[in-house]
Amino acid sequence: MKIFCQCLGNKTIAPNRGDFITEIQLMKGLSQIGEVYYSGSKFNSSVPNMHMRDYKGSILSKAREQKYDAFYVRNNPALFRKITKNMGKKIYFFSPYEKNAFASADAIASLTQSLTDRLRNGVDTHAYPKNYKNNKAYTFHQVVDDKFKPLQDHPLTKQIKKRMGGGFVIGHFGALRKSCYPYSFSVLLKSLKKEYPKLNVVFSTKKSQNCPDLINKHIKEMSFGYSEMPYAISACDLILYNFRGTDGHFIGSMKILEAMACGVPVFSARFDAREEELGKDYELFHSFASNAGRFPEQVEKEMKGKLVDFIEDKAYRKRLSDHVIKRAKFYQMPESIKRLKKTMGEIL
Repeated sequence: MKIFCQCLGNKTIAPNRGDFITEIQLMKGLSQIGEVYYSGSKFNSSVPNMHMRDYKGSILSKAREQKYDAFYVRNNPALFRKITKNMGKKIYFFSPYEKNAFASADAIASLTQSLTDRLRNGVDTHAYPKNYKNNKAYTFHQVVDDKFKPLQDHPLTKQIKKRMGGGFVIGHFGALRKSCYPYSFSVLLKSLKKEYPKLNVVFSTKKSQNCPDLINKHIKEMSFGYSEMPYAISACDLILYNFRGTDGHFIGSMKILEAMACGVPVFSARFDAREEELGKDYELFHSFASNAGRFPEQVEKEMKGKLVDFIEDKAYRKRLSDHVIKRAKFYQMPESIKRLKKTMGEIL
C-alpha cells in the first residue's frame, strides 16, 4: 500500500505546530502498514525532518510521479480537486469544511469517534452546513509519539520543574486565544494562590494578538521546543484544558493525549470527545456551560472544589495518574497501527 500525504501547501513538514504534529504522527502510524510519501518525499520517521526537501514544480506533479493507492490531503482543496479518481482513493481531512472536496472524497478523516458519529448521523455545528451528513466519515484517531511517557524522575524534568517554580504545577500547553483562554480558572487562581502559596501555573504558548493582556501576575509564561515537551508536561501535576465552545464535543486534542501518556491528569469541562479520551467516569471533569467569557458562578464553584480536592489528596492524584496512563494506551502506536490497518482496509 502506497499513500501520498499532503498538509496545506507545505512541501516539507516539521513538528513545530499542532496540526503538523498530528499529521507527522499519523504518517508514522501509516508507515507501519505501507509506504508513505509526504509531498512526494519518502517518509522516514527515524530521520530528523524526514530528509524532506523543498522542490521546484507543483505538488500535483509529485503526486503524479508514482502510482499511489490513496491520497490523504489536509486543507488543500485545490490540490484535492486535481487528484482524479483513477489516481487512487481520495481521503480529505475533516476541517475546514469545503463543499467540493467533501463531495469528491472517498473518505473524510475525523480525529474522534464523536465527530465520525456526528458526520454520519447529521452534525449540527457552525463548522458545517446545517444538519450536514456524510456517510464516508472514518475515524483516524491521533497517535501519540512514544517519547511521551512518565518522566517525572528524569533529571531534565526536575530541572524544568524547578524553572517552573517547583511546588504544585498546573500547566497549559498549546494555543492561547479567546476561544480557549481559561478566564474562569484565571479568576479562581487569585484565591487558590492565597490558599496554596506553592501553587505555580505555567502557560507554554505564544500570546495571541487577540488577547495580549490576558496573562495575570500569577501565571508564568515559558517556551518549550517539541523535544522538551515530554519533560515539560511530566514536570506538571495537572494539565489545563479550557476549550469553551461546543466544538469541544468533537475536536481532537493532542495535548490531552500527550499529558495522559506522561501520566499527568487533565482538568477539563465535560465534552463528548474528552469522555472518549478520558472515560465517562473520569473524576476531573467539571460542568460545561457555553459562554463568551467566564463560566457561571456555580460552575466556577464546582471547578474550585475539584481543584482543591486534587491539590490536597496525593493518593487521589496517583489514582488519576494511573487511570490516564492506562487510557493513553489506546492512542499509542501498537493499538493505533491495528486501527489504521482496519480503517485503510475498509477505505481501499
